[in-house]
Amino acid sequence: MLMFQRTMPKMALFSVLFIAVLFIAIDFWLFISNNVSLVSWFFDV
Repeated sequence: MLMFQRTMPKMALFSVLFIAVLFIAIDFWLFISNNVSLVSWFFDV
């Protein structure tokens, strides 16, 4: 596990960024199409 963290820190960072961007894109699309935001569901805004 330590070896994995040492050899592929960029890959882990990229996957986290990719998931975040994907979540924002889906949330943005839902907001435009249905006027419903996932963020408001999760945080009760």
